[in-house]
Amino acid sequence: MRTQADQVLKKTLDLKKLRLPKPNRVVDIRFKRDQEWTGEDAVWIWVILDDRTPEKERAYVKLMPIFDAIEKAVSASGLGLWPHVRVRMRSEQADIDAGRV
Repeated sequence: MRTQADQVLKKTLDLKKLRLPKPNRVVDIRFKRDQEWTGEDAVWIWVILDDRTPEKERAYVKLMPIFDAIEKAVSASGLGLWPHVRVRMRSEQADIDAGRV
């Protein structure tokens, strides 16, 4: 069951509406709300990149503008959640979805 916060996050992180810097190789964004070790509510966000993304484009300095755009969007949503943004490749996410990892 999706909560109202999940619905807001889904809308906030919609690739069609999210203003990510171009060019980028983001093919999907996944998220999970949970609590940090402090007990504070947070959201873990996985940016899914195309498997053909060159290694140099996976460097933190290249991904930082994407992370910043996501963090600003989550902040603007008014949910008060701290975003923890991570990166996965499409094939890695497919393995997770299929239960192979």
